[in-house]
Amino acid sequence: MNKLPILDPYKPATKVDYLLDSILTIAEQFAHLDPDRTQADLHRSIREITQRRGGSPPSETAEMSEAIAAFGQVLVGADSKLIERLQVLLRRLGDEASAIALDREFFALLKRINNQEAEAKRIEADRLKRINNQEAEAKRIEADRRAAQATEAQKEQEERDRWYSQTYTYTVITLDQRGNITQREEASNKGFIETACGLNLEFVRIPTGEFMMGSPDNEAERSSNESPVHRVSLPEYFLSRTTVTQAQWEAVANLDQISLELKTNPSNFKNPNHPVERVSWKECIEFCLRLSQATGKAYRLPSEAEWEYACRAGTTTPFHFGATLSPAIANYDGNHTYGNGQKGTYRQTTIPVKSLKAPNAWGLYHMHGNVWEWCMDDWHGNYNGAPTDGSAWLENDNH
Repeated sequence: MNKLPILDPYKPATKVDYLLDSILTIAEQFAHLDPDRTQADLHRSIREITQRRGGSPPSETAEMSEAIAAFGQVLVGADSKLIERLQVLLRRLGDEASAIALDREFFALLKRINNQEAEAKRIEADRLKRINNQEAEAKRIEADRRAAQATEAQKEQEERDRWYSQTYTYTVITLDQRGNITQREEASNKGFIETACGLNLEFVRIPTGEFMMGSPDNEAERSSNESPVHRVSLPEYFLSRTTVTQAQWEAVANLDQISLELKTNPSNFKNPNHPVERVSWKECIEFCLRLSQATGKAYRLPSEAEWEYACRAGTTTPFHFGATLSPAIANYDGNHTYGNGQKGTYRQTTIPVKSLKAPNAWGLYHMHGNVWEWCMDDWHGNYNGAPTDGSAWLENDNH
């Protein structure tokens, strides 16, 4: 740093000159002080003292102390080590009064430094406390989230376990072209039983998959509303193993009404184990709504695609039994035949569900015969524009 003259350079140098020059020299060693600003402050302080004394330079005793006091604003920001070195310098110059004055500045500075350090520590402690509190709160929130997530996952797993809680075993029958049984194969599937309202309604898992929906042009006795054949992909779902019995219908019909009144036993062929019949599409919707409200589950009619996919159970023949039917394993008018099948019994009544013991490969009973079954879809004259994801085709409210 360039040394600028503080007093008249042509007058003899005093101890003050040496002192102030030393202060600047020491100040240079401390990066937090601006040497130019320090020099300017010292210059101004000594000039003020000189002017107050009528132009005379400061004396080497009391006025030296006054110069140091005037420079107190610089010392406030100084490092404690700088002040210690200044004290040593003052005593070396024999100015005890200035050293004492500087002591006062030194202790005041230490007090300020201690207070500032204490305040800084308090602020830092508060900051760390806030951070710790925030981290603790974040950890608590995350722990609560994970606990809720684990609880939800456990509930979902328990519910899925319940969906697969039952294992059904049964015999799958295959017919030849004449309707004779050519094969009996043991099979099984998983599902659950809906026990609300005393229903004991069995449901079975229908696996994820795809199939060709509709009937090919060369299939006998096909209808034009079964065309065109189209590929449909479906997710997993559950379907009742049997049609709803009259006893099951009555149990749900006695529940609180949602939007439509239900007769408790509308069937013509009355038997608690026979399928319910003579019910409309809207009444079936009401049945599902009441059951859903009573159980907290979303029950509904299957879409037409879901019904056909479940009925086929992986087969591509006109019936899941094979190329034809037989009254021995399906309840229909046996006076009529299909393909090369043979005539048989015409029971002229519905029969108890599962009574013929001839389910398909997924464990569903009476998918052919006994009663007609409602689906969710509106009626359409063909499959042009039909959904390919297995969802119900709803657009014209024609049931």
